[in-house]
Amino acid sequence: MLLAVTATAVVFLLLYLMQNTGWGQSDMVGAGKPLREIAWPIQRAVGIAGGGLADFFGYFRDNKELREENAELRKTLDEAEYWLQQTREIREENRRLGEMLQFKTNHDRVFDLVAARIIGRDTDNWNQTVILDQGSRVGLACDMAVIAPAGMVGRIVAVTPHTAEVLLLIDRESAIGVQVSETRFTPGLVAGSGRDDLLELQRVSNEAEMAAGQTVITSGYGSIFPKGLVVGTIELVEADPNGLTKRATIRPAVDFRRLEEVMVIRAELSGGEAPTGDGASEGGEAPTGGGAPEGGDGDADL
Repeated sequence: MLLAVTATAVVFLLLYLMQNTGWGQSDMVGAGKPLREIAWPIQRAVGIAGGGLADFFGYFRDNKELREENAELRKTLDEAEYWLQQTREIREENRRLGEMLQFKTNHDRVFDLVAARIIGRDTDNWNQTVILDQGSRVGLACDMAVIAPAGMVGRIVAVTPHTAEVLLLIDRESAIGVQVSETRFTPGLVAGSGRDDLLELQRVSNEAEMAAGQTVITSGYGSIFPKGLVVGTIELVEADPNGLTKRATIRPAVDFRRLEEVMVIRAELSGGEAPTGDGASEGGEAPTGGGAPEGGDGDADL
């Protein structure tokens, strides 16, 4: 303890003497020069320690400012990303609605169409039934065909005043009569496979004219789906084990995983076949019949 006090006193004495004998002068005289030589290590150590403390506290001050600045930048970036995503959603919705409007324009003399938005899916088997935001209030009824611009979607199986339940084409309980567009051959019924990306055509005659890449359209047989609307494309044709029949795997024209808006064919306005060109390759089928049912709501029409 005594040694520490003595050393401290000596240091202060040296500093005092240097201060009073020309410390800080370029040309020191007297005892200043030797005292400076003796004291310079102490001065250097004090300077380093002082600079280190300044850097230490400056680091925390600057780091706090950087964190605050980064937080502001992150907030700004998050807001920009949010609005960018909103813009993308609006652009995508406009694209889908534009396709629906174009389809309606191309088919306004063929079908009485009602636009509807999907507001729910079956929670037990989500990819096989959907709920629409339109119902009997606008004239919708069971067994009306549901379509999208790309092709067939399914048919209505239940309605309430403001909603309708649609059995999708991919459901195993769903079936629709089809025809091969290129050959006009009518092989039978296409049924759902339980998957959202495949349909099945089974027990077809071995003589059937079918090949991968051909387009399958509705045959028009029955009272629900009119003729000539796209169902999908044949992906694979293979023989059954019995050697007497064959089956085909069909890729649906509609992407059921991304389906958000649809159209319900409230009535078929003409008995002719729907066109299958650019405008009709996006379509669905509807119940045959005359005008629209009573009770329709013009605001729901496309």
